[in-house]
Amino acid sequence: QVFARAPNLRATGWLLRHSPTELDMGKEQKEKPEQKEKPEQKEKPEQKEKGDDKSKAKAAAKKRKRGLFGFLPGGLGDAATWVAFAAIVYWKGLHLVALQKFTEVTGWGPADPAVAAKIDATMANIRSGKSIDLMEMMLTMQHFCGPRSRNDCAGYIAEMPQVAASVKSGPGTWDRKPLPKETALEIDKLLSEMANRPEAGTVRAEFRSIAGELVESSPKALKRDLKAPLLLEKRPDEA
Repeated sequence: QVFARAPNLRATGWLLRHSPTELDMGKEQKEKPEQKEKPEQKEKPEQKEKGDDKSKAKAAAKKRKRGLFGFLPGGLGDAATWVAFAAIVYWKGLHLVALQKFTEVTGWGPADPAVAAKIDATMANIRSGKSIDLMEMMLTMQHFCGPRSRNDCAGYIAEMPQVAASVKSGPGTWDRKPLPKETALEIDKLLSEMANRPEAGTVRAEFRSIAGELVESSPKALKRDLKAPLLLEKRPDEA
């Protein structure tokens, strides 16, 4: 019996020395080929060109953001832009409208000494019979009869015959160009409000004369929108 079991013992010893796990792992290692490292992909020329195009587009966008004076170095471009903006605002008379809004909110007189001097000079020209233009007249109207003005509006209206005569003898605007839209609407508003005051009853003809000058000096597209000429139309009881 001992000799009969000998082959089985030998087989058992071989199996113990070679466990199923080791056999399987050996098989897997043989079956799996070695993984080779992938070579680095070189950037294609097309991708490089796309990158260059994006960089150029970003540079162009930055240049556009710098504005009209982007060619100037440093902060000079910004300074030139502000100077150009201020020149446009002054040319269109928007600074006068802004001044009126400031006066409406605060109830104060002109904050700028230059504007105050301009008003005084214009009133002196009116009282001496000299010509003025509509923009100069608007400054005096804003000063004396603006919505929150604390000045003598009734006294100014009493001088309306002289104001109308100075405007009528003037050029409308000194540069002979139509009034900016904002300025024309501001004068129209002031005329309409002043014409509704009790003191204006005796000088409606003078207000009507100024309204006619306003129509002549306003842009064509704006003339039909003006309210003062309609408000100041001659009444049946007026001479």
